[in-house]
Amino acid sequence: MSDLNLFSSAPSQSGHRLGGAVARQVKRESDVVAAHVEVAALQEAGHAFLASTALHNASVLVAQAEAAMRVAPGGRDIYAQILEGYAIGVMRRQQRHL
Repeated sequence: MSDLNLFSSAPSQSGHRLGGAVARQVKRESDVVAAHVEVAALQEAGHAFLASTALHNASVLVAQAEAAMRVAPGGRDIYAQILEGYAIGVMRRQQRHL
């Protein structure tokens, strides 16, 4: 239930008294703004999570490539291409989905 009393005027943020209809309109619009803020915060958290996951995955892949180079140094160019392909793919997916 709303904090607004529908039978009397309510004070605004600036201290002005608002009538019931105006107070309801302000409440509706402020709810829309609050919803936009929540969505933006979720999107930002999503970006950060995906970036963190990509960094973790990239560091694991780099460690694997380093181990592979000790065993088969001739694959250096292939390992680099795999890592680059992963990085490019992650960036494209992030841009497309968020």
